Amino acid sequence: MSNLDDKKELLLLKQGLKKESDVIPTKKPPKVYDKPKGFKAKWENFWYHYWLRAVGCIFALFVLTVLSYEFLSRKTPDLSLLAISDDWALSQIFIYNPEIFTDTFLNFTPDFDQNGYTHVGLTHIDFYVGEYAPEELLIATGSKLFGALDRGQTIISIGSKSALKSLPDGIKLVNLKELYPRNNLVEEEYFFNIKGSKFEEILAENGLVNPPDGLYLTMLAIPDETSYTANARTVFDNVVKNNIIVG
Repeated sequence: MSNLDDKKELLLLKQGLKKESDVIPTKKPPKVYDKPKGFKAKWENFWYHYWLRAVGCIFALFVLTVLSYEFLSRKTPDLSLLAISDDWALSQIFIYNPEIFTDTFLNFTPDFDQNGYTHVGLTHIDFYVGEYAPEELLIATGSKLFGALDRGQTIISIGSKSALKSLPDGIKLVNLKELYPRNNLVEEEYFFNIKGSKFEEILAENGLVNPPDGLYLTMLAIPDETSYTANARTVFDNVVKNNIIVG
């Protein structure tokens, strides 16, 4: 169809000689939809068009609520322990049965924050990395160690004497011989041997019947005295003096 034919067809339409054209499409008026009225109708209309986006927002809000609750309800332990191992056997105990040690310390730890229950936390540092350990593993172990110490809450350490001696030179230990000059379980000034103590007895009750030979406790020397150092000193004193406060 040429432009001339289009013009003729348009002229016939304008003159009313034809109502509809088979050549030139007539424009249909746009459909007018009635707006939904009432809450229920508006909600159904919204849900029909935006249900996927709404579900995504609800899920995101749920995740945010859960994470916020966990963060706000996270409790600071009454006592934070540093468990250090440099042999396979002790590493396995610290990894798979840390509650043996945390439950044992509960017997010597007061409810310092007075929230109605006593909580003991434990961070395990594994120096048993092997002679040919990759550098990345060594870096990760060091980062975990200094991350635990950076908060200033971790004072008491437990492990073999060789493991405790493996702590970096920058980490100083409290001289236990000055605190307990007459205690025969203090060795080399810095290490408390649990052998024969009430602490060892409770360890056995909690499942560690035959603890590895040479399991020791020590305290890290923190430059500034804080409530954490005072609390750790209280717990350590209870352990050394066999002073059970619960059970």
